[in-house]
Amino acid sequence: MTKLARLYAWIGTPRVMRVIGGLLFFLLVLAFWAAGLLPVGPRTRPSGATVLPSPEDVATPPPLTDEGAIHFRQQQGVFGNDLVRDGTFSAHWNTRSDTAPRVLAAHPGSNAGFSLTFGGAGSHTHVIIEGRPEEAREGDLSGSTAVVFASAERLSIQEVGLGSVRILRARDLGEDLSALPEMTARLSEGKVSWQRASLADGTPYTLELTMLRGGRVEEGDDGRFVLVGEKGRLRFRLRFLTRHAALHPFKPGTLLRPEAASDERLQTLFAFLAHRETLLGGSWRFLTYFGRDTLLTLRLMGRVLEPEVVARALESVLVRLSPEGRVSHEDIDPEWAALKLRDGRVTEPCFDGRICDYTMVDDDYLLAPIVQYLLEEDLLPEGWLHAPLATGGLNRDALLANAHFVLRSTAAYALSGNARDLRSFSANFYAGDWRDGLMGHCGGRTSYGVNGVLAPAALRAVASLASSLDLEGGPKVKALALRQLKRWEHAAGHFTAKLSKALWRKQVAAYAASVGLPEEDPLLAAHAPLTFPALSLDGAGRPLEVMHSDEGFALLFGRPTPAQLNGAVQRLLAPFPAGLWTDIGIMVSNPAPSRNPDHWQCFDRDGYTGAVAWSWQHALWAAGLARQLERSDLSAHLRSTLEFAQRRLWRLIDRTRRDRATELWSWSFEDGRFGIVPFGQSGGQLTESNVAHLLSTAFLGLKRPDARPDASPPRKAIVAP
Repeated sequence: MTKLARLYAWIGTPRVMRVIGGLLFFLLVLAFWAAGLLPVGPRTRPSGATVLPSPEDVATPPPLTDEGAIHFRQQQGVFGNDLVRDGTFSAHWNTRSDTAPRVLAAHPGSNAGFSLTFGGAGSHTHVIIEGRPEEAREGDLSGSTAVVFASAERLSIQEVGLGSVRILRARDLGEDLSALPEMTARLSEGKVSWQRASLADGTPYTLELTMLRGGRVEEGDDGRFVLVGEKGRLRFRLRFLTRHAALHPFKPGTLLRPEAASDERLQTLFAFLAHRETLLGGSWRFLTYFGRDTLLTLRLMGRVLEPEVVARALESVLVRLSPEGRVSHEDIDPEWAALKLRDGRVTEPCFDGRICDYTMVDDDYLLAPIVQYLLEEDLLPEGWLHAPLATGGLNRDALLANAHFVLRSTAAYALSGNARDLRSFSANFYAGDWRDGLMGHCGGRTSYGVNGVLAPAALRAVASLASSLDLEGGPKVKALALRQLKRWEHAAGHFTAKLSKALWRKQVAAYAASVGLPEEDPLLAAHAPLTFPALSLDGAGRPLEVMHSDEGFALLFGRPTPAQLNGAVQRLLAPFPAGLWTDIGIMVSNPAPSRNPDHWQCFDRDGYTGAVAWSWQHALWAAGLARQLERSDLSAHLRSTLEFAQRRLWRLIDRTRRDRATELWSWSFEDGRFGIVPFGQSGGQLTESNVAHLLSTAFLGLKRPDARPDASPPRKAIVAP
């Protein structure tokens, strides 16, 4: 056989033919891609509707690198999220894939960014960030840049937002922003740019859009810019720039102790939010200091945080105290302050040129109990109490100022015992507690959480701190706090709501039918009368007959009697709408008992603090149950009930593992089962859920109880409170 014949024979073998076939196929695909005949981005069905990747395919939380760099990506319903950090640079890019697609970016350093909303797609448009957003710089300006893919051939730019994250939130909510300086736009050679200056201090905000792969920008008849691509796709680069001060993340190994839960997703997101200057409330919507969230995070996570982290976070609260000792709820950016400050909103310059918001009531009563906990557990660096504050004085002095505020603000009720002297929200502004006051309480003015739990806890802590810290006039402070506490320990009684057995049956059955839930539940046969602590009191001092999850505060900060503790656990475990329990989360509000028809609408599944699940409330209850199980005065039956509730709650926490870093979620009910619905993706939901929420990372600090094989409740555990 000749050499040529042997070569032909060798080529004809099956193995070689497979190799040649694979090579030819690869070259053919490469040729199609180079010619632009293959789509870049997600698959599409023949109808053109985008096939969304499954959450498991998109959610890829990597561990922190040795250098502390982050690229976290997660799909949350129609929202795509890319969180990146490298050194002091960090950014959160967010996309919305629907018939009105959107691209948004927010930057922790500047607490600013942009939003770009499109129209004209005519059908569902899938939008993704290609690769990794990167840092952008130009002169003294900085920001980020990324390449965006959209599965549409033409998109009209409907709305452009530039400014602080608070301004972007307001634009998303449809608030009037007409007083902002005019934005200028310029179109030139496939690039369009927008610019405006801050209303407060002239800070420049710039956004540039550059078309890629032969795309172009046209100006439509209505004056709007239109992006034009080819073959059903668009690719363009966005770059945002502004002026900002850098935030400094903690170095790897200096943030969490080894005892922290080994959840890489939570660890990555907590690291994204944690900075030496302050802990950020959440991303993308809360990229600033939040007092309540910082304090509760220290209570729930303190044991797994390095002492310096605890100290710096607590000092970020102390330097923002008002002169009278109130805790600042939030840093307000100067432009929002100039644009939207309203009568009744208590604000003032507080630290390093910041404007602080003192509207919330609950923050003020969290500081003392949480400092007491941190000191008792030895979680602060040695000598911290006598360390100097950046605003002058010592940490100890700031605590004393807050202690005096607690005493002054609780004095009126301590003297009168009248509900009108409880701590109420401002009548002309919405804020008040974590539920956002008048809005979150449907007109309720006086909350159970503040008055029934936190104010008494603050007085108890002030008495303890006055004694142990040798505060100025310590014995007098302690005596006064204990004297006022005697009255405040009974404040929860003002919130008692009672329904007869017949009325309870009627209410729960009617509500269940209105939301498409089955009417059967254990508490329909409860002994009359049904009693529970109402969510709040209205302006006339009447209880709002709304069941709620704020009893978790009582477990973590209060001293409930065995009967109160049993009742709280019963309401937790009773299936919604008889109680708060569903298989996808604890409902933070249950309006079924209420005879006010407005409450069913206020607290529905589209309400921000309505019949929805907040992840951190699961952490609150888990920590509260663990604290109560440390008591020595529990009967064997009650202890068994609490242990059952604890095991069941942790199974719920495990079931919602993928969503537990987020802020909140709503629900659906189909085929006899509850399902998680990401919040902010329904037309009736006015805001979005943060994909990274500071308080929702608190599971890192919770100790899982030992597993128990029995999954059944103790006999007669689920009974009427």
